[in-house]
Amino acid sequence: MLEGSGKVEYEILDLYRHKFSPYVNAGVGAYYLFDYEPQQGDPKTTGESWGFVAPVGGGIKYRLNKRIKLFAEGNYRFFAKNLDNYPDETVSNPNRYYSLVVGASFSLQKFNRLW
Repeated sequence: MLEGSGKVEYEILDLYRHKFSPYVNAGVGAYYLFDYEPQQGDPKTTGESWGFVAPVGGGIKYRLNKRIKLFAEGNYRFFAKNLDNYPDETVSNPNRYYSLVVGASFSLQKFNRLW
């Protein structure tokens, strides 16, 4: 699976005044499935390999220095269709997927405060 998405992010606290900051993010994107076969039903056709996704999430960042930040976040992705073709009567919407991410980010330029 290949996904490209654009998200906006809002940090609750000013990360340059505090070492930690919780944040939330949301966005839209598109995905493509490579040689993917569903668990049930017919294999997906070429037209069904593309689709839209809406990721939302939140997490916490830790500032190591002015350029490097560590983060941990959880994401909730809404897909336009059921990727597995696996009907589950106990799930109200099988088009939702979850992920957890831990990583680091590096800023290419030094922080420039406008106000």
